[in-house]
Amino acid sequence: MTMLRRMIANRLKASQNTNALLTTFNEIDMGNIIDMRKKYQDIFTKKHGIKIGFMGFFLKASSYALDC
Repeated sequence: MTMLRRMIANRLKASQNTNALLTTFNEIDMGNIIDMRKKYQDIFTKKHGIKIGFMGFFLKASSYALDC
């Protein structure tokens, strides 16, 4: 390995060792949303030509949480 590559590798490893790594998982009960989605899926698909996704529910919940 060239000297430059060795120095880059050492600095990358040092950076990896000193930076905090964090992963957070939040669990929620999606039962009511899944039931509502199943109930209105056919009507929504016929009217708009696309299926109901989960992103709209997440956006609504996020905006509500930020507003409180």
